[in-house]
Amino acid sequence: MFLRETGPRFEAYDRPVARLELDYRAELFAGDRVTGTVEVGDIGPTSLTTEVTLTRDGTTAATGRTVQVLVDPDTGDPTPVPDGWRAALR
Repeated sequence: MFLRETGPRFEAYDRPVARLELDYRAELFAGDRVTGTVEVGDIGPTSLTTEVTLTRDGTTAATGRTVQVLVDPDTGDPTPVPDGWRAALR
């Protein structure tokens, strides 16, 4: 929500996942209800790293991280993270 007020619209960029890591800490089964939390980690020149935690019944079931690259949809080239986003996400 806050990104709407801090610069270009989030939807204005493609954000392909360049890297995804997931480490399972406990068993998960189809149908399990999990709670996910996502926090911004590193902010690179053209990328955002997020830290992900999945919990089930208060137990950490998985932790992971993603790296998403901001890409200009018209050119397909990586594009800098807007300054407004950078300030808001820190």
